[in-house]
Amino acid sequence: MPRLLLFLKAPQPGRVKTRLAKGIGAEAACVVFQLLVERQLRALPQDWQVDVHYTPNEELARMQDWLGSTARFIPQCDGDLGARLEYGVANSFEDGADRVFCVGGDCPGLDESALRRADELLLKHGGSVLQESEDGGYVLLGMDAPQPGLFRDIPWSSPETAAATRRKAEQLQVPLQLLPTLYDVDEPEDWVRAQQEFGLQLP
Repeated sequence: MPRLLLFLKAPQPGRVKTRLAKGIGAEAACVVFQLLVERQLRALPQDWQVDVHYTPNEELARMQDWLGSTARFIPQCDGDLGARLEYGVANSFEDGADRVFCVGGDCPGLDESALRRADELLLKHGGSVLQESEDGGYVLLGMDAPQPGLFRDIPWSSPETAAATRRKAEQLQVPLQLLPTLYDVDEPEDWVRAQQEFGLQLP
């Protein structure tokens, strides 16, 4: 069965969606973050196991109060994003997962059909599957076996993140399938777009 790892920060104003906050304020940006994550959880395949990998580690109660019993909650390890992704993926495979998909919570276009398509590609071709974001990052990375090299020496949170990941897959001879590019909500204009295209609104 596929396992989806949702990497999230606790919803604290000033610590989430900081670029968006410069345009709409920290409190509103935090609410947008929560709306996007809740929308993402509703869009996941119901037959997939979902693990929420959260940070900071002391925020378990806040995460459970927010997201309830929809998933298992696992604290992220120390280190950069690559180390945290590598750790989460390795533990999932050790725990018996067949295929593992890493996502965030801020891509409104990442719906059930996109996730099932990613799984179909992985089952057909093996290796890994990548769905890039318009800003040069990625919104999904899936694999059918641990591939720690895909998370090492990557320029995270940069326009080169996805390109560096593609190069790593080529260097490591890991088959890589690409899905259509989507966008995530980081800037005020992204939020305007998400409101127009997906009907998302602040309460």
